[in-house]
Amino acid sequence: MGSIILAVVATQTKVTSNNTVYDEVIKMMDDGKEIFKDDEAVKKQFVFDEVLALIKLTLSDSAGYDVEDYELEANTSIIVGANAPAPSEKIYIKIIEGDTSVLICTTDESTPSCVDGYTLEPGPAFKGEFGELGLNPALPKVRITNPGLEKVIVRGGSKKTN
Repeated sequence: MGSIILAVVATQTKVTSNNTVYDEVIKMMDDGKEIFKDDEAVKKQFVFDEVLALIKLTLSDSAGYDVEDYELEANTSIIVGANAPAPSEKIYIKIIEGDTSVLICTTDESTPSCVDGYTLEPGPAFKGEFGELGLNPALPKVRITNPGLEKVIVRGGSKKTN
């Protein structure tokens, strides 16, 4: 019983401390907005939601890519995109849910699933040129196959162009 009370007190102390820090940061940001009220670009750096958005953007390893999520049930396959990217096109691919590897291949749609190609393992994202996957450039479509026994979600896409 004593350890439960200590845990509750520790949690309350942490919440109180976090709230105090937040209040102080907001006061500092209000000061910054007042000091730089005539400089919109600098003033924007003192808006909490703007700073938070910057932090979230840097935490996303798919930032800078146009990505989609593809849900693949166990032992299924899907074709993604209308055409395979050019070999030099920068791409991003990552398994964001599930612990099963998937196969990525190029296809002409006549094969129902990938039997060989690039094996994408759970873990860090692949970021690089499409040609680095070592797929057949003569085939027009990209297919992702989940040969596993559990559902996976794959996030993938191309580098954004300005």
